[in-house]
Amino acid sequence: MPSPEGARVQPAREGDADRKAGCELTFCAPNRGARALRRESPTDPIKTLATMIRTLLATGVLTLGSAFAQSCNFNQYPIHLVDSLGVPMPRIGDTAQFADAEVYLAFDTSLPDGLHRFYIQITDQAITTVTTADAPENRVVDVLKTGATITLSFPFAVTQPDLGLGLNGIGDSVRIEFQRPQNQPGVPCSHKAWASTGWEADALTGLPVLANSPFVTGLGTFPNCRIASFQKFDVADCGTNPTPVCDARTIGFWRNCHGRQLVNQYGILPMLPALNIVNLCGQRVSFSSTTGYANWLKRANSWNMAYMLSAQLVAMHNNVTVGNVSPHCVVHTCHFGNITVGELMTRAVASLAAHPYTAWCHPARNYQRALKDALDRANNNRWASL
Repeated sequence: MPSPEGARVQPAREGDADRKAGCELTFCAPNRGARALRRESPTDPIKTLATMIRTLLATGVLTLGSAFAQSCNFNQYPIHLVDSLGVPMPRIGDTAQFADAEVYLAFDTSLPDGLHRFYIQITDQAITTVTTADAPENRVVDVLKTGATITLSFPFAVTQPDLGLGLNGIGDSVRIEFQRPQNQPGVPCSHKAWASTGWEADALTGLPVLANSPFVTGLGTFPNCRIASFQKFDVADCGTNPTPVCDARTIGFWRNCHGRQLVNQYGILPMLPALNIVNLCGQRVSFSSTTGYANWLKRANSWNMAYMLSAQLVAMHNNVTVGNVSPHCVVHTCHFGNITVGELMTRAVASLAAHPYTAWCHPARNYQRALKDALDRANNNRWASL
């Protein structure tokens, strides 16, 4: 019978077809198409920008002279990314190109003579994530400029960073440490190096940290400008460990206190929604705390096979993220034969996107079971013998 004129037709919701084909649990029906966990309201973009800039640029402890303090231009005194001999790398556009992770930072000889204290930070090129890999105390460098020579020293470092030759072989440069894909030989990466004269000592630890800066007061008012320079760079062969490491941890580990500590340390929770993971009712899930995340893992079961597949996928995602397992590790199953962890994860993410609810009579259930079993074997270190 056709709908009465003017009646609203309800649009199909995500997973409706799967639930009708999959013998839906009664208590799931009222929540069709809903999200399991409400996301936080988006933050104000101006506040986000202000926070980002305050993190990267900060007040200087050493004064740099009145002429220096009045300059507000980025890269007026540029930094240079060079090899260990001080040779600048070729660029594509504004991005320096390196063959490997031997990246050194050199300061420009246009710096005024004297002593200047810089804080070095590495971010992704979009400036959304800090990707510096060394200790905070190693990030403060004193730059002594005398004529054409620049000499570097590290007043807070416990272990002295590696030094190379300065720009064009004169003076010093310092090797910069940045996050690299773990156990993934030949994988490229991209970062952005920053050097700012803004820093301060943390009130509790005494370690150097970036400080709130008058440079960004009002997002446009610059009463006390400092040096801030940056340079983007690409590394063609960035991944670590030429021989893949295959040393996984199970779901049980990733929900216990040691696993949750690593989840916090590596900032894993915000990554998980991109895996298309779901709960018992086939709802997409995200987590605001490791408590909710651990409870979700603990309750995982195969009534909805997509839920159990989600749990195994998260465990493997965590293993790869922290460097326990390389995507090149190989597992053998009857269904797939020999398959790499990377390929297995890609298939799992795609299957969860297409079929978030696969109860006992769903046509995609057997395929998801095969994916789940393969990930379970890998998470328990039952690797293929090649």
